[in-house]
Amino acid sequence: MLQIQPGYRDYEEWAAFAQREGLFYEALAVSMPPLLCGGGEAAPYCDKLRASGRLRSLHGAFIDIDPASGDDDMRALSRRRCAESCALAVSLGAENVVFHSSCFPFLRGAFFEKWADECATFYQSLAQTYGLRIFIENSMDVDPQPLAALMRRISDKRIGVCLDFGHANYSRVPVRSWFEAPAFSERCR
Repeated sequence: MLQIQPGYRDYEEWAAFAQREGLFYEALAVSMPPLLCGGGEAAPYCDKLRASGRLRSLHGAFIDIDPASGDDDMRALSRRRCAESCALAVSLGAENVVFHSSCFPFLRGAFFEKWADECATFYQSLAQTYGLRIFIENSMDVDPQPLAALMRRISDKRIGVCLDFGHANYSRVPVRSWFEAPAFSERCR
C-alpha cells in the first residue's frame, strides 16, 4: 500500500493530493515535537487525520527512543512514548504503527542479543495490548542483521518489517541483501 506523510501546516494540499491519487496516510508529524504529546496544533491535526478516512499507519515516536536501553529511565521513557504512540493510533483509527529499530549500528554480541530479546518481548506486548500491526523500520541499521535477529524472536504475525529503501541505500550492504536476510524477507511489508 502506498502511503504519504501529510504535513500538519500544509495538510489541505496533501489531502487534495491524496484524494486525487487515491493514497493513504502514515501520520509522522504527531511523533515528534511540536505535536508529540498533544502540544500545540496536535488536536486540530489529529481531528483532520481521524476524519479523513485515509489514515492507515502512524509513525511511532522515534527521536531518542530505545525501548531496550540499559539506562532504566531512558528505557521507561522510550516504552512510555511507544505506548502513547499506540494509544494515539487506536484513537485515530490507524491499523499500523511503525517504529524505528533503535539498534545502535555497531551493537553485536551479548548486548545485541539482549536488545533483540527485550525488543521482541516489548513489541509483542504492544501488539497484544493495542490490537495493532507493528512494523519495525530500518533506520540507522548498517545491515539487516538486527531486524533479522529481532524477527526470529517474534512469533506474533502482526509484527513485521517496514523496509525504508532510502535508509537501506545508506547501509553497508546492497538493498537486495535486505530482502535475502533469513527471518526477514517473509516479514517485510
